[in-house]
Amino acid sequence: MEAEWLAVIVASGGIVIALLTLIFAARQTKALAAQTKTQNNLAVSSELRSMHVHLHTVLAYLVEHPDLRQYFYGGADWRTVADNAETARIDIIAEMLQTS
Repeated sequence: MEAEWLAVIVASGGIVIALLTLIFAARQTKALAAQTKTQNNLAVSSELRSMHVHLHTVLAYLVEHPDLRQYFYGGADWRTVADNAETARIDIIAEMLQTS
């Protein structure tokens, strides 16, 4: 009879340990999900900051060359520009805007 009680106690202990293990695993999974969400938010914020910095650089170039602004925000046709240097500047700004 003692052996049966001992088997019941050992089995009960095993069940308790298994339940504690499941609870611990659930908490670990919840913590990992929270960390992943935080990391994703940081990555998005970092990328947005990078995009804003790049756009600021492009807009600063347009401030330095206000005559080129008309081709991007004024509806002027860049194909009518006869000056090759100005066409090159327009192309550079267009490429910079495309990558931002």
